[in-house]
Amino acid sequence: MRITSQQNPRVKYLASLHKRRERDLNQQFLVEGIREHQRLLASSSYQIDTVWYCPEITGRSEASSALVQALQERTKTGATQISSGVFSRVAYRGSSEGIISVVDQPACTLSGLEIPANPFYLIAYGLEKPGNVGSIIRSADAVACNGVIVCNPHTDFFNPNVIRASIGTVFSVPVAATDPTELLQWAASHRINLIATSPSAARSYTETDLTQSCGIVIGEEHGGLPNSFLERVAHTVSLPVLGEGDSLNAAISAAVMLFETRRQRSGS
Repeated sequence: MRITSQQNPRVKYLASLHKRRERDLNQQFLVEGIREHQRLLASSSYQIDTVWYCPEITGRSEASSALVQALQERTKTGATQISSGVFSRVAYRGSSEGIISVVDQPACTLSGLEIPANPFYLIAYGLEKPGNVGSIIRSADAVACNGVIVCNPHTDFFNPNVIRASIGTVFSVPVAATDPTELLQWAASHRINLIATSPSAARSYTETDLTQSCGIVIGEEHGGLPNSFLERVAHTVSLPVLGEGDSLNAAISAAVMLFETRRQRSGS
């Protein structure tokens, strides 16, 4: 089947998934891009509903044809060919390399996270910017972090900008969303020490033992972590800033903490 009309109901449905309200209502989201789809295929945790592709954009290369075929074999309802005009309507970003998939949204709960021996997690508290969430997931993937948890989130894991900024690693890193009360209960029940970053902390992050079972908590972009939460964590640590600025970007802070954790655990 080839769809050329932008008024087709199915086309309108795809375009609606740009909005979080529609993603949550329908429990589906969009995936765009070659690398993102390759990582989606590598994960067994996601069910692909449909694949939409535009040969005018993908070209007729064997690589793109093989990717469409592999995606189609994982779908519930197959692949649909669309015109470049329709593709421009449903694509969230200008260059999506000609392939878009509709994917079922999984439940992202703390109970769904595996808890291996001596785990470490990255916890992002109250983040608003999808790009920061995606970048944090990408860093977590780089150091084999056991999962990324968002607490009181203002964005969702399946925002197109989260998927893009993570370059698809959102499909390889376990993720969960929660609230502060549930997070604190979960951490206590599994003996996971919460270690929060705070500019006012007396101890530097390099002086803190990160080889223990832990959850590293990064605060929201402007206000950091609320005092009511900081009072409940095991440790607070600072990332010293020697320049004129008074803090680091949330995604940068997360990357520093993640790589320090991996360094300590590697014994180097």
